[in-house]
Amino acid sequence: MRITILFFCFLISATDLPAQNNIPDFNIRWFNTENGLPANGIKGIQWDPETELIWIATEAGIARFNGTEFSLYTRNNTPFLSSERINFIVKNNAGKIYLAEDNLNIIRVERNKLIPYTIIDQKKIKNSNSLYGLCISETYFKHLSKYGKERQFTLPFDKVAPLDDSSALIVRNFRVYFSDIRNKELVAFDFNDKKAKGIFKTSTKLYLVDSTNKIYAVQPGLQKSTPIKIELEGINSSTQLPQQAVLIWENGQSFPIIINGNNAWKLVEINNTLKGIKICTQVPTDALIKNFLYLEDKGVIVIGTDSKGIAVLQQNSVKTIRNQNLSNRTSNSYYAQIELADGSVLTGQGHRLGLNLGPTPVIPIQKSFSNSVYLTADSFLWYQQGVLKDNTGGIFSYNLRTKQRKLEVAINEGNGFAIWKQKDTT
Repeated sequence: MRITILFFCFLISATDLPAQNNIPDFNIRWFNTENGLPANGIKGIQWDPETELIWIATEAGIARFNGTEFSLYTRNNTPFLSSERINFIVKNNAGKIYLAEDNLNIIRVERNKLIPYTIIDQKKIKNSNSLYGLCISETYFKHLSKYGKERQFTLPFDKVAPLDDSSALIVRNFRVYFSDIRNKELVAFDFNDKKAKGIFKTSTKLYLVDSTNKIYAVQPGLQKSTPIKIELEGINSSTQLPQQAVLIWENGQSFPIIINGNNAWKLVEINNTLKGIKICTQVPTDALIKNFLYLEDKGVIVIGTDSKGIAVLQQNSVKTIRNQNLSNRTSNSYYAQIELADGSVLTGQGHRLGLNLGPTPVIPIQKSFSNSVYLTADSFLWYQQGVLKDNTGGIFSYNLRTKQRKLEVAINEGNGFAIWKQKDTT
């Protein structure tokens, strides 16, 4: 294989450098009736991982969002819709997504479209209080018609945590109930006279939140609940969430979300402790947040509000890093840069930049270098320097494996070069 080097003169623009902090920066976009949504009042948001589409229920219709644009479903283009006012959108244990209209009509998401729900005769649905079974399972929902008013709860006001396809723990009016379709009676859960205001699940356990924001782990067998320690990143550990904090969870979420001011954490269970890992410091505070969808692998957060539409927070992949130690007579713009082994950046002026600089790693290029810098697949770094103290200058190669530097071509500083590989023809 032969290396060919082409010389030319050029200028390149300075670019942003890769972000290195643990909590990412987000670009925030708002969507409302002025740019795509059918209404600003959001009744729920669900993510379909199979199609990678977001379904949004509003007070005046249904929207499907692909991250760029909306597809709207109204009575004009969806004949089976009898009302455009949507009460809620939920996901059950099997990952199926359902919506309920204001007049009790039920709709199911089927890949990228909506279809009428036909599992049971909808004429048997007497009122909206029986629809909460949709967030548990079809088995549970079909059995609700057998019971009277004591089995009726209301979404989204009552909080439901399925235990399996046949039972759930439900919080209503500060009381906790155990409901199992295999039993005729609804059972009151003994929460030691505490007022319950929330409930959530992790991958292994069930938790209750009382009116003072203390969290309790529900013990196996539903016999009792015990306080659990909480450690929110950046806040002292406690058995209690901050008083102004809001916990958001519904069936289908991998973990609950805690919001306090501009900050948001995801709660995970580690060694019998709930640890809050901070995921965002840019949560909007000028709207009442109703829903919080965190797509961790996508770097996306979708926030639903009661009157301002949705906010989509997209993680920024780059962050500007500046040299804070320069004087006002020194340029802070760099036209050449390479990434070092620890993630910091070496500039063409020989400055090392980074958000959290640690010990200096091996520096492949000593002194300043020109705008032409290339890395080839064989672990060779190619760069250009002017005349150095040893009277050498030109195009150099640096072997990242052996740490050896070699002068390849002697040229005057000011010339640029390009490099490519081609197969030998002889």
